[in-house]
Amino acid sequence: MLDDSTDGTSAIAKQRVDIWARRGCNVRILHRADRIGFKAGALQAALHATEAAYIAIFDVDYCPEPSFLQKCMTVLMADSGLAFVQARLDFRNRNHNWLTRAQGLELDTHLAYEQVARNWAGVPMMFNGTCGIWRRAAVEEAEGWSSRTLGEDQDLSFRAFAKGWRCRYLVTVSVGGELPQSLADLVSQRRRWSTAATQNLRVLPLGLLRRLNWHQAAAFLLLSQFNSAASVLIIAIAIGALATWLVEPQFLGLSVMTLAAVLLLIVVVKTAGSGLARKALGGSRDVRYWLDVMLMWVLNAVLLPVTGLSFLKGLLGDHGNFVRTPKAGV
Repeated sequence: MLDDSTDGTSAIAKQRVDIWARRGCNVRILHRADRIGFKAGALQAALHATEAAYIAIFDVDYCPEPSFLQKCMTVLMADSGLAFVQARLDFRNRNHNWLTRAQGLELDTHLAYEQVARNWAGVPMMFNGTCGIWRRAAVEEAEGWSSRTLGEDQDLSFRAFAKGWRCRYLVTVSVGGELPQSLADLVSQRRRWSTAATQNLRVLPLGLLRRLNWHQAAAFLLLSQFNSAASVLIIAIAIGALATWLVEPQFLGLSVMTLAAVLLLIVVVKTAGSGLARKALGGSRDVRYWLDVMLMWVLNAVLLPVTGLSFLKGLLGDHGNFVRTPKAGV
């Protein structure tokens, strides 16, 4: 267990580790007195503390089923070219409130539709930071975890892919975790995600793009930055429409139509993706589903300035701090 906390978490972690150790499990705490490198620093320290050939990674709120290792290791060991296998993230508290319901549908669209399609089509997808197993050889060839960005999982994935490694996404293997239950916690999380995505674009290894066909490279760049860059695009068009109205009022209609067309395209594509994700996961597209769709778009509108500003900060070189998302322990 990796711990670099500065609050009462360490005592709780020690208590749980002692319980499992008495049950015969080979488990111990690797506690760091500082938070240098944040999560990347903790993972890199752990790598040096073990000689294991495979590294399973879980954030503290994710609880895998007993069959997790068997299912994932079977796939990983069957293909020596795989850097990691990634299980699908699920959420135990998705029905806690309207905010978690909106997040649940949005992330299902990403995890059960977009990432599945990317993996099948040979378009690189990032490791999600949790609920997966890395091959140590791939980690070491890619030079390990780095804290140069706030998205150490995405950064390592892209460097491994540039070395010729591949990954496998196991959509049928799910692991339950937690979604932020308050808007403040969600804003903090999304600010980090958007900044990290842009930072990783700035340090993207060109060797990765050279290994892809032109259409795979285009899809990779678009999907890797879509959530953050789309916010900037919408805001830019809106500002352009306002400027046009002030300077050349006769072109206002064209500007408004351009903004409306972009918004409609994004809404149609993402809503269709959410429907396909719901179908893939065996859910029904009933009245409650359509209510969740509306909640998802309300959430996207609320987060629009947050993700847009974070995109620009990352693009301009602002590193930011790794702020952990609070967990309720549900």
